Amino acid sequence: MFFKPHFFKSIFFISLILLLMHATSAFGATVGDTLPAINDSPDWNTFSKNVDAINQAEENSGLAYMISGAAVAIGGGIINNQSTDPLTNLTLSLIQSAGIAGIGYGAGLYSLRSPDDLFRDTLQMQTDLTPDQRISMTKNYLSLKRDQEKKKRIISAITYGLVAAFNTYNAIQSSNGDLKTVYWAVAGVNLAMSLSFTF
Repeated sequence: MFFKPHFFKSIFFISLILLLMHATSAFGATVGDTLPAINDSPDWNTFSKNVDAINQAEENSGLAYMISGAAVAIGGGIINNQSTDPLTNLTLSLIQSAGIAGIGYGAGLYSLRSPDDLFRDTLQMQTDLTPDQRISMTKNYLSLKRDQEKKKRIISAITYGLVAAFNTYNAIQSSNGDLKTVYWAVAGVNLAMSLSFTF
């Protein structure tokens, strides 16, 4: 083989990290950045347009997930068939799984309607509500949603932090150089994701 298995492992660790970084930034865009845009809506029509813009952004993000996930899954499969190293095969299989999960998550973003979209359409079906009543209910809804998102970010930060700590401990305790590399890589990715939820 022209390239050693460790070369392919390094390449796909980088791909996995990039995929996870994309996932983190996309999550931040769809959750963190969209709420202020909606909350600043001065009237019902502006709110409705903002929801449409968010839906388009989530569709674009979903496509990006599906494309990057497919690239990781297919690329991992091609390299996996060329490698005879069990640890490399295991690593690539895990990375392929992450790619497939990215495809599924992207498909969900692309095809499923957001809670804001459902809320907007629910209020629109209530024809007896005035625009002022709709925007008042919307602000109450967004206030409750913001509290929930804050709790979700705290839980996510703690969860990824614990995974990072667990893999750091395994990296320190492991005497196998290849396993140590895997543990450190997983710990680094999870630490980065944990920190991303604190901003």
